[in-house]
Amino acid sequence: MVERLARSIEEITGLRQRLRHEAEEDVVALAIAIARRVLHREITIDSSALLGLAKAALEKIDVRELHRVRVHAGNAALLQEFLEKIGLPRRVEVVADPALERGAVILESSRGMLDASVETQLIEIERGFADMVRHAP
Repeated sequence: MVERLARSIEEITGLRQRLRHEAEEDVVALAIAIARRVLHREITIDSSALLGLAKAALEKIDVRELHRVRVHAGNAALLQEFLEKIGLPRRVEVVADPALERGAVILESSRGMLDASVETQLIEIERGFADMVRHAP
């Protein structure tokens, strides 16, 4: 009887940990889904929100090597104006790419490409949280 009780307690303890772990995964997925909707809605309503993404991406690369920035067609004029305002060289081409969704910012330089899009960043955040949840005790 004592052994059965001990086993039952162990099973309950394991079940509690498994349920907590599953709940953490669900909370992360829900948080990312909410963030995705809010950010996409914000960028659709206020195109200038995209400028923060562009500014952060420009800080990560050597702008002397930058030759092209691709964005959704609806954001090209706004981004062109922003790049001129911050003094980026005129040789940097802003390309209105109809294949990109709103919130996409792709910088192309002589060293490669930097995808600073909302969706790409959300995927990276999601991976980080997933790794953190997987490695949690």
